[in-house]
Amino acid sequence: MKLSSTFVSLALGALLSAGAMAQTTPAAPAVPKIGLVNIQYAIVNCDQGKAKFAQLKARFTPRSNQLKAENAQIQALQKKLQDGADTLSAAAKQQLSSQISRGERRLQRRAREAQTDFQSAQTVIINSIGRKMSALLNQYAKQHGYTFVFDRSLPWPRNPILFAAPGVGLTRKLIAEYNVKYPVKTAAAPAKP
Repeated sequence: MKLSSTFVSLALGALLSAGAMAQTTPAAPAVPKIGLVNIQYAIVNCDQGKAKFAQLKARFTPRSNQLKAENAQIQALQKKLQDGADTLSAAAKQQLSSQISRGERRLQRRAREAQTDFQSAQTVIINSIGRKMSALLNQYAKQHGYTFVFDRSLPWPRNPILFAAPGVGLTRKLIAEYNVKYPVKTAAAPAKP
């Protein structure tokens, strides 16, 4: 009997010390949950992005058409100068050449201004949607336990991600979340008389 009670005390002591060691031994590190998102694609393809970029295109289409018309006028003058090389007087040729040069300079200036204005307006849209999308992505990542979320917008080699398993993409989920949180308000249909 003495042996069995000693055995029980040793076994109980071993269990207690193993339990104490288990409490002080750090747990195995959790496997990080990683997600990938193409933020540029998400910004352009969410409902709000599609609507804003369609409005932007509509806003700049008349300007683009005007530039195309001015370019066509310059080309017509160049053709006139080329076709009349043998028949036009020197003064007429000089006048056409001056008109073409002025037109080209004006067209280049207007095209640069249009490009700058378009890029500025585009940047405003991207930043506006991007700020909201970034906040939504942070919230989504925290709620779903992501350790890291990487942006795949840039092409390689500026993007360091060379391979990703198909299940880590969050872009479509982010777009769906954004569309729910920030729905596009459509104009009410006019009342029929």
